[in-house]
Amino acid sequence: MARGPSSFNLVTLLLLVMIGGGGYAVWKFFPVYWQAWEVDKALADGTTRAYYIAKIGNGFEKAQAKERLIAQLRATNDLRPRVERCEDEIVELKRRLP
Repeated sequence: MARGPSSFNLVTLLLLVMIGGGGYAVWKFFPVYWQAWEVDKALADGTTRAYYIAKIGNGFEKAQAKERLIAQLRATNDLRPRVERCEDEIVELKRRLP
């Protein structure tokens, strides 16, 4: 007589190992990926703001804006500046352009 399929075989074991390996990879590498994404986003926001600061004509106002940008980027301990605050400052800097 023919035997029916076993409930636990090599394919089942392979699937369990793959699921466990995938879960471990997500648990181990996703936080690093997420932090790198946040750092890239903060740097992109700072770069955009620095670009508009570079276009300001007045020397004192430009220096003051640069110092404020540097202070804000250093003050964000978690490297997640709020998009609204950055967009408001970009609008303000665009308004100052000649």
